[in-house]
Amino acid sequence: MTSSKVPSGRMHEIKFDFETANGWVKMPLDAVMYNERLTGQARQLWAWLVSKDRNHGELSWSHAEFKLHCGPSARRRSLQVLVEEGFVSVSKDGRVITMHDPELLLQKKRKEQKKFIGEEENQVELKLELDKKQAPQPEPEFDLSQNIIDAWNECKPLSFAKMRVLSAKQKQSVEAHLKNLGLPKTEVTQFICSVCRGLAASEFWVKTVNTQTRTFKAVFGYGSPTDVKMKNVEDLYNDGDPSAEPKEPLEKQEYTPEQKALLEEIEVHNYEIDMNYNREEQKQRSIRYRDEAVAKLKAMGINVEVG
Repeated sequence: MTSSKVPSGRMHEIKFDFETANGWVKMPLDAVMYNERLTGQARQLWAWLVSKDRNHGELSWSHAEFKLHCGPSARRRSLQVLVEEGFVSVSKDGRVITMHDPELLLQKKRKEQKKFIGEEENQVELKLELDKKQAPQPEPEFDLSQNIIDAWNECKPLSFAKMRVLSAKQKQSVEAHLKNLGLPKTEVTQFICSVCRGLAASEFWVKTVNTQTRTFKAVFGYGSPTDVKMKNVEDLYNDGDPSAEPKEPLEKQEYTPEQKALLEEIEVHNYEIDMNYNREEQKQRSIRYRDEAVAKLKAMGINVEVG
């Protein structure tokens, strides 16, 4: 029993209650049946042509027109469609019709399309690559904090503590000093190094200030510097300005081999502490050894800020 309901969704099987051996034509689905470039009548004419045996007695266009229920003009238009698609060739006298395999033509056309698409994609890729090469490379982002740390560690006087990290408040104080002097942030390295040269030539900082308080924070302040701090840093900057008359540094900028070894030891312990952040026993051992090296350097008049 069959249902009269119109089906939908996926089919499982197609059954035939009749024979398809005689009077039937196989039609390629993609090449002919679903070929959007063919008209319905062109498909019918193609089926009529392939259904005829060679030298068949009904090989007349009038018979084709009778079967297709059309006149000569409509039949000619349908034939022209098949010729343009490459499915049919007609001899000069119009008496010989040559049928060409639609599947072979379809495969050839797909191959040509694939080749064309591939060439087009290659052109797009080449253009993108060329545009990428021609496009100006963006400047690396200026890292103010890292520039401050590097400049301080590179230019500071020997007895002043190195720094590993810069807090937001310390960064704020440097920005305030730059603004006070009318300097752009990109000149922070020159600014820090000029201040450091001023420190090295300052009798107050080198001879009066205790070595344990010779730190970045003590020099530049914290957060919003006071007017006095602003003036002191401005004086140090002017004293260390390379364009001004240089002053002789009061502190010799050179480490002894023992001091260099202790500084390197501190760097090693700092690395071990960072790597063993989740291993408390190893971390505490590295901290203890680092503190011993820091104490030895302080005894030599060198203050190291470990953070």
